[in-house]
Amino acid sequence: IKIEQSNPLRKRFSRILNLSNFHFTRQVFSEDFLNSLRKTGAVSEPLRKLDTNLVPITRITAKFLKSTMEKTGLFTESAVKKAQLQNELNLKTLLAELRGVLKGSGRDVAILNGAIDELEAYQLESLAGTLSRQPTLSWIVPLLNIPPVHVRISGEPERDTKNDSGGQTWFVELNVQLGDKECTFAICLKETRLDLSCWAPDLQIYENLKNHEKDL
Repeated sequence: IKIEQSNPLRKRFSRILNLSNFHFTRQVFSEDFLNSLRKTGAVSEPLRKLDTNLVPITRITAKFLKSTMEKTGLFTESAVKKAQLQNELNLKTLLAELRGVLKGSGRDVAILNGAIDELEAYQLESLAGTLSRQPTLSWIVPLLNIPPVHVRISGEPERDTKNDSGGQTWFVELNVQLGDKECTFAICLKETRLDLSCWAPDLQIYENLKNHEKDL
């Protein structure tokens, strides 16, 4: 099948591949944007679904993180087509529902379009890891009253671990917005050894992290 350069699907695919952050997703979950949606009154049902599934950062559990990973859309595309996710949070489907309601009322949906593109970019990253035999999971964790967090879990390529008696190395990256600064936490796990590093572009944040190094 030959896809012409002018094909809109090809253009969208190219745009998604070139995304490198989740700028629009953060905008969607900002208090200003959510409050503007609530004032319209037109999206009360999608927002209700969202509100009942979000938790504050102090109540995050391993079960919640696993649930957000499973319901980002990567593992539920077939269920979406069968309408089997009506009572559960599927972030991609929920944003599409919000977009449909707003578009039907003639409102601007650029932010929601961008957020959906970003979610699909992470889906493609995870699928690309599978094709290259390098296990990768990349998804967004939406939280209550704070910007969402990007989580990326990856392992060494399988070809690099066949003759490695020490076991596979796993990496976890967390992109977190603290105040108006974006920080990155990187965790490396191999057997029983765990290393943590952090990149913080702010002296005050760095000093706070340094003072709580033992807790981290």
